[in-house]
Amino acid sequence: MAFREVSVSEIRQVLRLWLGVVPGLPAPGLRTIAGHCGLDRKTVRRYVDAAEAAGLRRDSGVEAIDDELIGAVAEAVRPVRPNGHGAAWDQLLGFEKQITDWVAGDDCRDAEKTDRNRRATLARSRRASRVCQSWL
Repeated sequence: MAFREVSVSEIRQVLRLWLGVVPGLPAPGLRTIAGHCGLDRKTVRRYVDAAEAAGLRRDSGVEAIDDELIGAVAEAVRPVRPNGHGAAWDQLLGFEKQITDWVAGDDCRDAEKTDRNRRATLARSRRASRVCQSWL
């Protein structure tokens, strides 16, 4: 599974749509919500299932979506990461000295490009940039 941050506004939007906040219209289905939010249907299903497990019901009002509920949903759908980092981070730790040297030279992105073919773990510039920025 690829890493993706779970956005609070994304969860709130999905749950508001699931509750059917538009007066006079029925609450939409998961596919409709997914299309509207630009998410996968299975992601919407995980958010809704987590919200229901936290006590949200379809006949609840919008006021039921509070920070506590959003926090419970985010905690439930967030992947398990010991020490707050995933497996890719652990792979990059083996290259910490090399990346630190690149950052010290203020040329992290060029170093990624030149080493891309030899080091598959650094191929994604966004991931390597996050690592570089965290070590500054």
